[in-house]
Amino acid sequence: MEKYLSNQEKDLYESLNDTNQLNQCHLFADWDGVGINEESKHSMMSQLLKLHDEYPVEGGLSAYINNAKQLLLNSKLGLNPFQDWVPDMSTLTPTPEHTPKSESSTPNPNPNANIINHSISSITLETRIQPPLPPPPSTPTPTLPLPFHSTLIEPLSDVFNELESVGLQSIGNVAFILVAGGLGERLGYPGIKIALPVETVTGRSYLSHYCSQILGIQHRYTNNEQYQYQCDNVNVNVDREGYLHIKKTKKLCLPLVIMVSDDTHDKTMALLIENEYFGLEPDQVSIIKQGKVPALSDNDASISKSSTYCINAKPHGHGDIHSLLYRSGLPQSWVREHSHVEYCLFFQDTNALGFLSVPIMLGNSITYGLDMNSMAVPRAAKQAVGALVKLNHVRDVGRSMLVNVEYNMLDPLLRATTSPEGDYNDPVTHHSPFPGNINML
Repeated sequence: MEKYLSNQEKDLYESLNDTNQLNQCHLFADWDGVGINEESKHSMMSQLLKLHDEYPVEGGLSAYINNAKQLLLNSKLGLNPFQDWVPDMSTLTPTPEHTPKSESSTPNPNPNANIINHSISSITLETRIQPPLPPPPSTPTPTLPLPFHSTLIEPLSDVFNELESVGLQSIGNVAFILVAGGLGERLGYPGIKIALPVETVTGRSYLSHYCSQILGIQHRYTNNEQYQYQCDNVNVNVDREGYLHIKKTKKLCLPLVIMVSDDTHDKTMALLIENEYFGLEPDQVSIIKQGKVPALSDNDASISKSSTYCINAKPHGHGDIHSLLYRSGLPQSWVREHSHVEYCLFFQDTNALGFLSVPIMLGNSITYGLDMNSMAVPRAAKQAVGALVKLNHVRDVGRSMLVNVEYNMLDPLLRATTSPEGDYNDPVTHHSPFPGNINML
């Protein structure tokens, strides 16, 4: 085998096969003897090296396996991953301006209840790098200490309309980033999720829907006097004498970035090409592919194999989009080319109604000078949706974080800290005080 392996592959082989290091000896236990299937052995080591190099954390497979072992051990022991952290209910308290008129005259026994009465709720995590823009005159000022700020918005209220107006002024400066690395197998669909129909009348796919939304925004809200993101466009005109005049111009376009995986790449490209990019320009769309990580077969973080000489690897997760986007150089190119793309919208593969809230999110970010803004929606207690929760550290006063807590972890966390009954529905709103995270940033 030696002659087939590079020095890096040899080092990784020794590390994986060492019981005092990564202890993955089972990977090589069923290999054939020396001189047999040497190329297959090399192929497996090349796969492992690729997984090692693509892992976005320093240390590669070593960091991945060691972290997995610790997480699996904590889970096995029933340890609370949020030990020393307590949910802060005050994060969700609305300001008087956001109180629905029908309830404004009646004292509310639960100060957090009103969050559930709004079909659009926005909880934001911010890091200020410059003074924020002053809010519009009738827009309520934040009532929470930095770095957390929540805005609870009643649809069609004055605040709603003002924030939407602010957002629409800059929606032509947005790059759209679609996370589309998943298949529809959990939904009983054999293809990629973005090929699923949005509705059954026309059967239009999610990707078609998203592209039409971007085209509509691009047509109505881009400032044609500014250089946004330019795609080559050829105009052909016929004069009165019948002569053709071909002029190559620049068409103003808004970038669409699609994160795919090995499972979805080919089908995504086929869907785009077969439908002529749904009206978008081909060079307006960028495809970036997330890497994979080895699947694990037990609580000891043993790497799984699909065959004797093949590692069982799975996509790493949607969180890869941020490091992938940075490494792709796309944001840097938008800045370098003076495209005036000032904002990025991250959205999920099957959220057709999400675009309706984009102007509100953008207006809220601009009004309060936010660097990051996360959309949340009303959520029933124990509903299988992650919740956005502000956590305060028990001993380190003033230390806090706003995080997504998965639904299967939220209930035991609340039982162990602030709520003996766990996640509960407020008696007035009939929803959980902790809104659902829909992964729109």
